Amino acid sequence: MSKLDQIRSYLTQEKANIAVFSDPVTVNYLTGFFCDPHERQMFLFVYSDREPVLFVPALEVARASAILNFPVFGYVDSENPWEKIKNGLPSIDSAKILAEFDNLNVTKFQGLQTVFDGRFEDLTPFVQKMRLIKSQDEIDKMMIAGEYADKAVKVGFDNISLNNTETDIIAMIEFEMKNKALKK
Repeated sequence: MSKLDQIRSYLTQEKANIAVFSDPVTVNYLTGFFCDPHERQMFLFVYSDREPVLFVPALEVARASAILNFPVFGYVDSENPWEKIKNGLPSIDSAKILAEFDNLNVTKFQGLQTVFDGRFEDLTPFVQKMRLIKSQDEIDKMMIAGEYADKAVKVGFDNISLNNTETDIIAMIEFEMKNKALKK
């Protein structure tokens, strides 16, 4: 079951029609798309009965659309993001909206309240639980990352001497990792 399917299943279990995510790390975790919008708005809307929708700054729409297989829409700085969201999302009637409260600041919360009429409930504990249980793909990636970390530590230890500064050793580690085709 994909991560988005797990969210859909949880929505059904909780009798909610939509989940809203605004944390860039969570959006990346669920979709594979990462964007740090800074002061701009970014939301992933996951529905219980239809495909998700991603809302990003206009500059990110093309990049997100190339990665994702569901609708992406955006806004430019001169537009009101809340009006754009309200007009761009499929209309739903939901008494309960699940949102990740740990990353939902007051501005975002008040903006979302202008879009949705329902009651907001916290989705953070469910997402945290999802992150605790690793998929086989995540385990494989962690194993590879661990191997590279071991290699980096070995390069560092092998180059410790009175002739090398900390900066020299860091440069040697980075050089070796780049030679092994590992990017930061």
